[in-house]
Amino acid sequence: MKQEPHRLLWIRDKVCLEDTILEVGCAENPVWAGTQFKVTTLDRSVRPDEQCFPDIVGEAENLPFDANRFDVVALGELLEHVPEPQIVLREAARVARKKVKILKYW
Repeated sequence: MKQEPHRLLWIRDKVCLEDTILEVGCAENPVWAGTQFKVTTLDRSVRPDEQCFPDIVGEAENLPFDANRFDVVALGELLEHVPEPQIVLREAARVARKKVKILKYW
C-alpha cells in the first residue's frame, strides 16, 4: 500500500495517538495503515480485487454511528463520487467530536 507523505504530515501534526478516527472512503489505500492510531475504516463495499477490506461496510450518506462517536473523521477520495456531497459532510460533522478532514491526492 502506498502512503501519501502530505497525509502523514497532517496526521503527525493534527491528530493525537489517543484520538479515535473514522476514515470514510478508505478504498484500497487506508491512510492510517502501518500507524499506531485507533482507526475504524468504512467503505461502501468490500472489493478483494482492489484490496479493499473496510472494518465497516456502509454508506457515507448514512453513517452507522452515534453522534460525536469519533474524535476525527477523515474523508478519503469520495466527495467527487457522491451525488450529494453536502449530505456526506453533514454526516461526518455529526459523528465527529473534534474535526473533519477532507483528504485529497495531490
